[in-house]
Amino acid sequence: MTSIERREGRYQRRKAKRLAKKEEKLRVFDEVMSWRHLINASHKCVLGVKWKASTQYHNAYELLIVARQKKALKTDTYKALPFMKFAKYDHGKVRNITSCHIKDRVVQKALVDNCLLPILVPKLIYDNGACLKYKGITFSRRRIKLHLKRAIKEYGNFYVLQFDYKSYFASINHKILLDKVSEAIKDKRLVALYAQLLHDFEGDCGIGLGSQISQISAIYYLNKVDHLIKEKLGIKEFGRYMDDGYIIHPDKKYLSKCKDIIEKELEKIGVRFNNKKTQIVKITKGINFLKRKYQIQNNEPLVRPCRKTIVHERRRLNRMIKNEKFTRDTIIASEESWESCLIGTKAYKQKMSMREILKKGDLCYG
Repeated sequence: MTSIERREGRYQRRKAKRLAKKEEKLRVFDEVMSWRHLINASHKCVLGVKWKASTQYHNAYELLIVARQKKALKTDTYKALPFMKFAKYDHGKVRNITSCHIKDRVVQKALVDNCLLPILVPKLIYDNGACLKYKGITFSRRRIKLHLKRAIKEYGNFYVLQFDYKSYFASINHKILLDKVSEAIKDKRLVALYAQLLHDFEGDCGIGLGSQISQISAIYYLNKVDHLIKEKLGIKEFGRYMDDGYIIHPDKKYLSKCKDIIEKELEKIGVRFNNKKTQIVKITKGINFLKRKYQIQNNEPLVRPCRKTIVHERRRLNRMIKNEKFTRDTIIASEESWESCLIGTKAYKQKMSMREILKKGDLCYG
């Protein structure tokens, strides 16, 4: 062993000790639910929603509310208020939202930001990009472009397994999820608090959209499946954004074998593929991921907006023009905002077709 290797070994051991010490600190209930963390969480929860009456009330009595929550947590008498449930229509699809009260959101944020995220995120694969700091949709779109470039250089022609999990949030089993989180967090009071927040969702399966505890839970639930794909199946070009994902490989038969192996693993945790959206396609036909269509042109990834996105925007724009309550400036601002979302895509014709709709509606545009 050379002196450089010995020095590197000592550095790695010191680094491991520091991380272990930091992680041990994060596993203590009194530290995670300290007054400082609760106040910081309270300040963050009101950002962007200060116009709401409930937020204004919380701001007026912030110290008193946080003090009561702190006392309830310390005496193990904390109980969250019932969820506020409502439906949201997204591109013709109904999504049932379960939103929690702001004072319960403070407790969730303190738990997630100071315990769950620091402990669970390092266990995730790098290409899991949903709802994480410094990641998100832009990160995942950048990663798939990089994976396509790498596959073009290495394979030339290749296939892509596109997959989507059916009713993913509704399929998450509370007991299995709690067991997974309990393996990482050893403090019994923290686990009990997490279990309480988890069981606030009705039934033994399913977590609602609209709370921070749901996001990190959904990200972590399939962590073992992600590691199976990366490590045991040896897939380099793989990415997942919550319930959407892709696997790139030159051998179609191997991708079919991978699909069968993943399905068996998913059966153990009660999750299934959406058969309508899960398929193996040749890259020459193009693939859809996060409302973008990816094709290969001149040995380079070509990114276009998804057809459904264009159709939806065209219909929405026509409805806004016909509706008298929308002013000219509002419609143009909306169209400019949509066009800015297409940065990085080849969508000149689509943009021009939208501007033609504005001209027909007697709306002058740049």
